[in-house]
Amino acid sequence: MRAPVGLVLAAGAGRRLGLGPKALLRRGAATLVETVVETFLTGGCAQVIVVTGAGADAVTELLDGRTGVALVHNPDWETGMGSSLRCGLLAAARGRDVLVVPVDRSGLSAAEVARVIAAHRPGGITAAAHRDRAGQLRRGHPVLFDSQWVGPAAASAHDDVGARDLLAAVPGVVTLVDCSDLDDGRDIDLPADWAGLRADARDAPDSSGPPQLPGVVRCRRMEGTGTVAERTDLCPPVTRGEDLGENRDRDLGGGECTDVETDR
Repeated sequence: MRAPVGLVLAAGAGRRLGLGPKALLRRGAATLVETVVETFLTGGCAQVIVVTGAGADAVTELLDGRTGVALVHNPDWETGMGSSLRCGLLAAARGRDVLVVPVDRSGLSAAEVARVIAAHRPGGITAAAHRDRAGQLRRGHPVLFDSQWVGPAAASAHDDVGARDLLAAVPGVVTLVDCSDLDDGRDIDLPADWAGLRADARDAPDSSGPPQLPGVVRCRRMEGTGTVAERTDLCPPVTRGEDLGENRDRDLGGGECTDVETDR
């Protein structure tokens, strides 16, 4: 499989967080947008498209001229995340798979990116997923759209809705990849989220180094019945999984089992 194009949605003003554009927040020496771009490239993306909006000049100054990175400005970023998703998807070369993530997925690792890419199969849509406190698997990000779904995803994006309408219409093509062992999938919505993330970073051991793919990747495919089934190409034998829980937060990539900030 040809390496996908990465798409980082970095246009939001972060008004609910109240600290300015999330793309420009710093963890250590790097901003969130720099960190996510590097994670995508290290994890296996051939190129990364960054959609800018609020703070566009500062983001451009950070990334302009960097190898493997293309900047696309969304003049309509204030209308909502949907316009940024559409703008970025349409900027990708025709025929390329696209891996999408919001810039505030700061816990994302190169290993998680590599796992989602490895689990992807032609014609499908593949998403990282994480277990909540009740043990239910929740779809999160990044989400990898096969080339045939890039156009429909762009067409379905509007306001603060990403590809939710599309994925609700085609649940059978969505594969969930359990990444709970790598991170919890959270994003940064409110000041408390940012404070907690910074505290975790201070306490965490050094995990630098190249991504390592596990010997077994647990992948789950959403079924039309609302259940999930494990795949066997990278996983243990096929068995019927537990009921897929509902999470009614917003999502770049689809249905009601979601947990992603719209970054307005």
